[in-house]
Amino acid sequence: MNFTITRYLLILPILLSLFSCKKEEEKEESINGIPKIIFSRPSNGKTWYIGSQVKIDFSVAAVNGTVSKIKKVTTTKKYDNNAEEPLLLFDFDMANNVFRKGDTTFLKTVTVHSFKGWFKVRNIKGTEVYTIKVTTEDGFTNTGSVTLNVTDVSLLPEVSLLNPSKDTTITAGTAINLNIQCTSNSSSQLNLEKFKIMLSLDNQAPNPFLDSTLASNKSSYNFKSLFKTRDSVAGSEKLVFYLTDESNQTKVRELVITTVK
Repeated sequence: MNFTITRYLLILPILLSLFSCKKEEEKEESINGIPKIIFSRPSNGKTWYIGSQVKIDFSVAAVNGTVSKIKKVTTTKKYDNNAEEPLLLFDFDMANNVFRKGDTTFLKTVTVHSFKGWFKVRNIKGTEVYTIKVTTEDGFTNTGSVTLNVTDVSLLPEVSLLNPSKDTTITAGTAINLNIQCTSNSSSQLNLEKFKIMLSLDNQAPNPFLDSTLASNKSSYNFKSLFKTRDSVAGSEKLVFYLTDESNQTKVRELVITTVK
């Protein structure tokens, strides 16, 4: 009798361990079925100017690194403390698959990884919450949301002239080491999108000098370049800098270089 009890007590931990492993496997399978939502843009908690166009970019993936087939994607918006309502996304791209423009729910039976689109914030200051709900074929769901603060105060990005720091006069044919610091507005901290330079000689029509799309998720950019003025030509050479952030607000700054012989 004692031998039987002893043998049972020895086997019991093994049985409990097997049962525990089975539960862990079931739990892991359940977790792996839930799609994961990762927002690339817009960033949570940042401040946007009224009426701004907001780009939305997010991806869906299961916890184990695979993606279940997506059956349904729903987008909603909530203004201040009002009730949630459907959000119309435009130019929405589900891994380059065709969709009906403006729909808030997209039915798919394919594996989808990334989503891109845009919407506009209201022309009223306040708080806006945007929520994505994803449902897989096998019924697993997940939601993700971002909150945007909307202001009626213009939040233009900043263009700072480090060198030269202001309009200057130099000898024709001289080269200048341009140093231009670009930053997002300190109150918004939005990402920068584009940096463009136009060059106008002697007040003539400007011509493109630089047109650059900036790296994503950056709120600052430093432009350095050697700029050589015309040889033996007295006159003016005006550089106009255009800095655009992700809300499509553009700061314009000019630098006039006067050349003398």
